[in-house]
Amino acid sequence: MTKQATKKATESKTEQTDLQKQQLDALEAAQQQQLDALSNMREAAMESAKYWEDLARQGAAEGAEAQAATPTTPSQPSPTTVTNAHFAYLETVLKAQFDFTRTLMSGSSDQ
Repeated sequence: MTKQATKKATESKTEQTDLQKQQLDALEAAQQQQLDALSNMREAAMESAKYWEDLARQGAAEGAEAQAATPTTPSQPSPTTVTNAHFAYLETVLKAQFDFTRTLMSGSSDQ
């Protein structure tokens, strides 16, 4: 291999590494935007869940006599608990997707 060919190969490898770094940086920025959007949605959903939970409590307090006459049902998780669990799951999925994509991108440059 000539000096010129070696130099071109080195430059090509450097360009590929720079491009991969840019792609990873863009992927990380996109993931952060998704996590921020998810956080905003979680806040709105939690406010809604708290509203419905409070409304259910008021209804239960007002209709305690009627409720005593009906058969009991198994207790259900509160709306806030379900909402929180749902968004924790979504956050985990987003992070796993990012890690998987980063692994694929990092692995392709090693070859």
